[in-house]
Amino acid sequence: MELAYNLSNRHESMAIVKWLWKNIQVSLMSQYTPMYKACEHKKINRRLTTFEYESMVDYALSLGLENAYIQERRSASEEYVPDFNGAGVQESD
Repeated sequence: MELAYNLSNRHESMAIVKWLWKNIQVSLMSQYTPMYKACEHKKINRRLTTFEYESMVDYALSLGLENAYIQERRSASEEYVPDFNGAGVQESD
């Protein structure tokens, strides 16, 4: 799930992080890289901006988040995406 895909949803994403912080351990990951049919969907056809990701990290830390995994921004590149050719994946109707 991509939480902060644009500025208008950033505050909604922060509300989700606040709820999560109180209920479960959180992993904030910057690695989303659009692949395959993502180009057909405007909202997911791009990576997070540095501003979007850092805003989420700053907000999580401002809540006092201590037991969390916060991924380095530089890991958001295709070099970290496994080679996947789609073999064995069924198309949905």
